[in-house]
Amino acid sequence: MIITGDNESEISNLRNDLSVRFDMKILGEIGCFLGLEIEKSDQGYFGSQRAYAKSLLERFSMGDSKEKATPMEPNLKLKKDKGKPLKDARKFRQLVGSLIYLTITRPEISYSVSVVSQFMQNPRTPHLEAARRILRYVKGTLDYGLLYKRCDNFVLSGFTDADWAGDTNDRHSTSGYCFNTGSATVSWCSKKQNIVVLSSTEAEYVAATMATQECVWLKRLIEDMFCEVDYAVQIKLGHVQRGCIYQPLNVQDQKFCPYGPWLRAEHEGKCPKNAEWNPPLNGEISAPAILLHDRRLLPQIPVGDTPKVRSQYNAPSPANPTSPHLTSQHQPTDKPHNPT
Repeated sequence: MIITGDNESEISNLRNDLSVRFDMKILGEIGCFLGLEIEKSDQGYFGSQRAYAKSLLERFSMGDSKEKATPMEPNLKLKKDKGKPLKDARKFRQLVGSLIYLTITRPEISYSVSVVSQFMQNPRTPHLEAARRILRYVKGTLDYGLLYKRCDNFVLSGFTDADWAGDTNDRHSTSGYCFNTGSATVSWCSKKQNIVVLSSTEAEYVAATMATQECVWLKRLIEDMFCEVDYAVQIKLGHVQRGCIYQPLNVQDQKFCPYGPWLRAEHEGKCPKNAEWNPPLNGEISAPAILLHDRRLLPQIPVGDTPKVRSQYNAPSPANPTSPHLTSQHQPTDKPHNPT
């Protein structure tokens, strides 16, 4: 268990309350937690999985392999029935499952891992080669991770993007989003859409709906953490060109995601362009096949028109943040709780 906060006395009180019910052992300042390495520096906290990534290279005999600059070959289209079936599919499933866990601190491989994970049922040789290429990329980027800096301006920004019919097997599109808090990425996802859309505009619309759902959840999470919230909204959704909207968008999630009027307004030339551009990922990502590289900022919507959906807000950061502490939790004890 990790306990963190900006008040040492409150942290101590919480540990004491938990120790009444559970056997607790204080391990001090956090350094490693479930394979996640956390380093403290003057810049902030840096989270990585360097040791875990190195163990994957040794486990799958990739320690001497050649490094790759990108996690996936550009314009690669994997077919579900092309190539020779693998004799042992368990090794492929173990590799993909391990890569999924690595995405905890590596957002830039989310798309590539999502693609290879679609062939778990009947993996073939090209699928294994694509997964092994991700490991070759990881070998050359072992020091990559997420850096969380101290910042006075706590702003949650959302970015979303989508391709159109990127999966040649079933013509489904892929959605991607990520959310920043001003210093680093805190939430991201790359996922194949569960419906077939008829235009790139509809694909963007579905992706924006998924990002909106995550935004609402993050908003409520921060409210539960007793953070003051400023409901300023700045949203920008893709680039809707003239002539691409040939009929009203008939998407089931349209009622939840209130972007339709602004998409149509931009299509009619009435929506001003927002020149502000803040890339959410702070690393040098050059992979052309990564879905999240486009990083389009989520259309500016008046606060009064959308009281239930917001994608950006401000909250004050702790004045004196303290180091998180690591605590191990064991089985409950029979100690009675003494309220005094």
